Amino acid sequence: MKIIQNIIAVALLVSAAYFGTGGVNIIKLIDFSSLLFIIVVTLSTLTLFKQGKDYFNGYRLLFGNKKLTLEELKCSENAFNLTIKLIYLTSAVSIILNFIILSTRLDDPSAVGPSIYSSVLTILCAALINIVNYLIKAIVIKEKISKEK
Repeated sequence: MKIIQNIIAVALLVSAAYFGTGGVNIIKLIDFSSLLFIIVVTLSTLTLFKQGKDYFNGYRLLFGNKKLTLEELKCSENAFNLTIKLIYLTSAVSIILNFIILSTRLDDPSAVGPSIYSSVLTILCAALINIVNYLIKAIVIKEKISKEK
């Protein structure tokens, strides 16, 4: 029940953001290159540390009726903690790369705006992904851990 309430709350926030901005297309608020960079680096690092399965177990709990042991739940919680940190670190690297690219184009003033826009959208993408990760960790995994104890 809490999951449905949180999904409704997120939907209300997105609709408020859409209508509160005068109907601005929300797709313009996503920088796909930064989003792809964040997702690829994060999933590669999770796979490298052998925590990809534990991370996806959290999503399986959300969308299915998968039963996990207490140890698997704690491993999933640790994977989500690592993912939240990785996403912020990856977005910081992406922002630094955007500013390095910007510094090579300073002779063209028209390139400054899109580069700063891309950097800000990277922070937005990382924050939105981490909100979803944190909600899954806080609501689904913590609730299952408390039921197992």
